Parts: sequence; structure tokens; C-alpha cells
Amino acid sequence: MSKVYGQQLPDFSGDWVLNFDKSKLQASWTSGLTYGNFKIKHKEPNFSLWRTFTINGKEQVVDFELTTNGQEQKGKHKTLWSLSWEKDTLVLVIRRHEMTIDSVRYSLSADRNEFVADERVDIPREQYHNYWVFDKPR
Repeated sequence: MSKVYGQQLPDFSGDWVLNFDKSKLQASWTSGLTYGNFKIKHKEPNFSLWRTFTINGKEQVVDFELTTNGQEQKGKHKTLWSLSWEKDTLVLVIRRHEMTIDSVRYSLSADRNEFVADERVDIPREQYHNYWVFDKPR
């Protein structure tokens, strides 16, 4: 665990597999989801995430590297990404054209065996709240 301003911060590093029973997914695009995996490397303040979902038999991969200092970094398609701490939760915000298109709060369970990604999207063409729960493989 790292410390920022005297506060103990969790290390999200690990290989995490989607737990469908514990997750609550509202987005229409998740209906064909059959597999999800996150691989995270986190050594404060550096955070890298590689995510793969299998949706309708096709693999979809997203990956990014950010620092947890809250500063916006340019991404693809004129997006701005930032990652910052709120107590022991990391908050990812993705914005485009002055509008927040995605907000995800990353946290760990008390026993550190579950990784939670609490995602909210609220844009004119789409609104949903996905509560993703991932387990460490046994």
C-alpha cells in the first residue's frame, strides 16, 4: 500500500475475472457479455489497465495508462481522461466536448479479494449504471 498525505491507499494490481452473479449490469450492450477480465498494474502514482470482454463471441479490448494525480490526459477521439483519489477509491473520468461521458469508481472489498468498478454513463443518447464485481482467480 502507498500513502498520499498520510493516507493508506490500496494497490489494485492483479488479474481480475468478472463475477456475473455479483455484478449488476444495465447497459444494453452487456446482454451478449460472456467473459470479462481486467489486468491491472498499479504502483502509485502509475496505473495501467488492460480489459477484455467477450461480447457476442467477439473479444473487445481496452487499455490505458494514467497517473493518479487527477490531471487530464488526451485520449483517442478528442477525449480527456483523468484518474484521481477520493479516500481509498480511484475515480476515472472520461470527458469529450465539455461533457462527462463516463465515470468509474474503482475500489476493493475489505478482504481485497474483489475489485469493484462502479460505472455511470449519462449522456443524451445513453444512460446506465453498471456495477462490475471482479474476483481474483483461484
